[in-house]
Amino acid sequence: MKALAPKKMASLGAFGLYCALSLAHAAPEIQSLPSAILQQDSEAQNRLETAPQPSSKIIEESPIRAPLITPEIKMLPPAAAPTPAEATAPKPNAPTRPARAVAQRPAQSKLPKALSLADQAFAAQDYAKVIALLSPHETTLFRQREVGAARLLGWAAYHRADWSLARLWFTRAANWSAQTEDIANIARVELAEGRYTQAEKRLDQLPADEAEWNPLRAQLRLSQALDAFHHKDYAQAQKFLLAADALQALDSGNMELLGWSAYHQGQSSQAALHFERSYRQQPSEGAAQGLVLSRHATGDLSALYRFQDQLAASDNQPLSRLLSDREARQRVLDSSEDEDPRVTLNDDLQLVARIHTPVPQSNQLNMQLFSSASDINTQSDARFRQHGVILEGLLSGERDPLLLRARVFNADDGQQSQNAMNDLYARWRYENRDGLETTLALGNSPSGGLFGSSWLGEIGLGRFETDWGGRISLLRSNVQQSILSMSGASAGTPDGDIVWGQVMSTGLSLNGYRSWDAWKAESSLRLAELRGRNVADNSMVELYANLLRPMEDHWSAGPELFATAYTNNLSQFTPGHGGYYSPQYLLRLGGLLRYASNMPKDSPGWHTRLQAGLGWQQAHEEAADYNPLTGEDPDYYKASTSRGLSGSAELELSYVTQKQWRVGLLLFAQESPSYSSFKGTLSASYRW
Repeated sequence: MKALAPKKMASLGAFGLYCALSLAHAAPEIQSLPSAILQQDSEAQNRLETAPQPSSKIIEESPIRAPLITPEIKMLPPAAAPTPAEATAPKPNAPTRPARAVAQRPAQSKLPKALSLADQAFAAQDYAKVIALLSPHETTLFRQREVGAARLLGWAAYHRADWSLARLWFTRAANWSAQTEDIANIARVELAEGRYTQAEKRLDQLPADEAEWNPLRAQLRLSQALDAFHHKDYAQAQKFLLAADALQALDSGNMELLGWSAYHQGQSSQAALHFERSYRQQPSEGAAQGLVLSRHATGDLSALYRFQDQLAASDNQPLSRLLSDREARQRVLDSSEDEDPRVTLNDDLQLVARIHTPVPQSNQLNMQLFSSASDINTQSDARFRQHGVILEGLLSGERDPLLLRARVFNADDGQQSQNAMNDLYARWRYENRDGLETTLALGNSPSGGLFGSSWLGEIGLGRFETDWGGRISLLRSNVQQSILSMSGASAGTPDGDIVWGQVMSTGLSLNGYRSWDAWKAESSLRLAELRGRNVADNSMVELYANLLRPMEDHWSAGPELFATAYTNNLSQFTPGHGGYYSPQYLLRLGGLLRYASNMPKDSPGWHTRLQAGLGWQQAHEEAADYNPLTGEDPDYYKASTSRGLSGSAELELSYVTQKQWRVGLLLFAQESPSYSSFKGTLSASYRW
């Protein structure tokens, strides 16, 4: 650093003494201000001989204006969230033209002319010119404590979003004037920078009983509310918005934001009132959608139509478009409080009468190469392997798709193997206009076994709505856990060869789902009788359930339950047994994590689904006779219990081309103390 010449050092020393004397003379006035303001003016003394350089970018409007909010709203059933009206925090009471900065000074001074020109430049919104005109006179302004000029420079810097320069000059004005307006101006700068804590401290220094500062206090709460909403802290956003409303009535956009904040917390009744108030002030698409969603969530749809009737009739209003279905209106008004009006929300959030239009499907041809393996880690020590090819065709009618499937495969269970086995399956479904779905299916168990094929089938009824659905079916299926259970086995005895196996399961299946608020439950229940050729009879019950809560980026997670129980233990491979895992009970409790890319089924690009579960499992197999049909060697197989961690993972990845082709990969693995399994599939399909 270069040394200063003695003459210049003397000049600075004299000027510093002058400043010190000036500050001392003003000490009583300065000390009456908060210490936080006084501390900020220390920067001024370091800048006496350095004029501030104007920023190159000019901001033509106040940066305090709140941005457009697009909340990520849980919809029933739309995939994209509505965009509410712009939530606008009130602009600060910033004068477009501050009071003219005029001071008594010698006629030969250049400052009066600069002030006059700066005043004209400010009126013309040329804020860069204001700073350029007055910056060379900073020393004089500071020495003479020109409050008006300090405010002019502060507002010029404010409109240019030069927050550090604006804060400097507003702080000087506050130090020189001790007026609350200058403290408020510092708060405006802190607010514009998003420094809400500092802005609140400034506002706390203003007289609490002066209502003129309420708009600025309301602006702080609105800015805090917008920040909290962006961070999905809806409770805090609601708190700040209510505080702002108490200071100054919210405008339409911010009242709508209050509605979304309540809606996200499940406060649908309160949300509806906020949306109504917003819509009365200014009809908007966001307020209309929020109102429809809120009333749909509470089930009070008649209130929705009563509110519509109170408004000025207009078919072009957003709410009128969402409630344009006359059949839906009639059903709601005619239904009692406890009666289902049979209306629903479509993808555009319109409330419509529930007349089901099936989702259009394409005709498809599909080929899969598959390989699977399973091992039972119990006394039976069974293993089962399959690999082969599946061909499927889907003929899609308007309401009645027909699926045809053929499978050819080889199988091996460690004791015997069978090649070129095949089975066929056909399934037809029909959905009527009320959404009732009928299922009929018929097929055969694998051929090539000792007993030949046996018939399979299903008769089912189902109904599927946006937030609930389910199916009940009568099923007959083949138990495919070993060659014995699938198609039969034989063994030689002193009395001749015996043949047994091919276990068929006949019973009732129920499955469904239910969505509410931010949760979705899925469950299935199966009751069945199991019978085979020369195999002891058995019965079973199986229950599966999960409760998932959506998270960000298409993830969901929650608890998971699986339980099953069999009357008899027929897991072994000796005569009379079925060769399928049949514990007296098995219980698994754990957690489930799921991811699914949010893309239409047939849209081009990558589609991903991922699922993983981890839990604790305990299973018990009761003792079993060597031959449960004859009672030979009672309790030959001893009872056993297993317990420990159980985990599973599944990945489904597919790519859809522009030319209607889809290729995919499916991987599944499961590991537990009782059994382990794996399955892999490669597929290719063409649709038209």
